[in-house]
Amino acid sequence: MVLALAAPLPTSLAFAQPADVGEGEAAYKTHMQNGVKLYQEKNWQGAIAEFEAAYKAKPKASPLVNIALSYKSLFDYPRAIRVLEDALGKHADSLTAGDKKAAEDAITEMKALLGYVTLELSPPSATVTVDGNELPKDAAQKPIPLGPGTHRIGARADGYGPREESITVASGEKDRKLSLKLLPDKGYVTIRAVDPKTAIAVDQKGVGYGAWAGFLSPGTHLVQMYTPGSSSSYSIQVVVAAGRSQEVKEGLGGTVTTGPGIARPGDDGHWVGAQRCLPVTFP
Repeated sequence: MVLALAAPLPTSLAFAQPADVGEGEAAYKTHMQNGVKLYQEKNWQGAIAEFEAAYKAKPKASPLVNIALSYKSLFDYPRAIRVLEDALGKHADSLTAGDKKAAEDAITEMKALLGYVTLELSPPSATVTVDGNELPKDAAQKPIPLGPGTHRIGARADGYGPREESITVASGEKDRKLSLKLLPDKGYVTIRAVDPKTAIAVDQKGVGYGAWAGFLSPGTHLVQMYTPGSSSSYSIQVVVAAGRSQEVKEGLGGTVTTGPGIARPGDDGHWVGAQRCLPVTFP
């Protein structure tokens, strides 16, 4: 890569003209100096953290160029390319014509090293990771660029068990395919009460009022409902199966308890009454 590491502000600036150096400028200079030092020591991750802090203090092209160089040193060409493209797209006015040409040439050079993997993803909404780093939500909708070598590609989604596979790609590959089909490990349950003020608890834990929906692990779960001022409470045992959706409506099946000893969420955060006295925390 022809692109050169962008140097920090000269140390003399901070001391010769302290009145002209604001808090952001001083932080920028410090983080850039620390980043360059860490880069020279080949502490690429530490350098990235410092250059990102410098960019936050003073958004301009130089920290982004250095971040890209650090990712390139980690052989993470896709992220190095994205950062350089950000530098060109957002801060072209702070780059010289030579710097722009060097950045464009570096992008072209790194793109030539990439291979591409097409994912067969199920469910399509699953979150994808590459080497532990989360990709944007729509990343799997098009071939994923990877640098040459072996990579860990994973997927996760609510209600499914995670999965991860290793794949080795070479530069120029464009027809590699990888299937990541997740298996359900939870069931989806919707609970509806008649009154929107009704407190709902699942397994003695308050989950909301009026209605609740979410994933539960397979097995039997206790659903309880209580409306303030009512003389009765409702409870039902719900059997949940992985990959299955079901709805629980107050009054359909289950048990209704009446009288002064009914179960209800108490003022001290406990579910109290004749049935049992167990901790319940309501939002």
